[in-house]
Amino acid sequence: WDEITAVYASAVRYGLPGLIWGKHTYLALETTQDVHLEIAPSLTGIEQLAEIIKQHVYPSLSERYKAQLDAGHSLQFGGILLTPTGITTPTRSINWEDVAGVSLHNGLITLESNPAGAGSRLRLSTRNVPNVELLMQFIRRMGKLA
Repeated sequence: WDEITAVYASAVRYGLPGLIWGKHTYLALETTQDVHLEIAPSLTGIEQLAEIIKQHVYPSLSERYKAQLDAGHSLQFGGILLTPTGITTPTRSINWEDVAGVSLHNGLITLESNPAGAGSRLRLSTRNVPNVELLMQFIRRMGKLA
């Protein structure tokens, strides 16, 4: 488990509320030896497998990330960079005091910033973001979100 450095997981459901007609789950792993392993989306139980992997990998990664942030270092999650002063994405930088909210739904991270209004909401696909649940935890922690 300690050799896994990144879990890429994304689940997208297609349909309307109460009427889902399809879904796509993406799961890939990276290791300390730069091996990239994609799990076939047709694998029965892929969502359960993703949860089991995260349960074993995330605790140690979380501790490592926390130590890096506490030491004043930045963390890279794909195209998203968490720094001591804020979040940088490919299109925008937001100071921690301006982060108003973050959510994860249907394969998208939604980042809301102050002041509210045009341009205050940024959506990013989770497909190329490793360890997305840890990213969410650290955004909430650094942005002092409940």
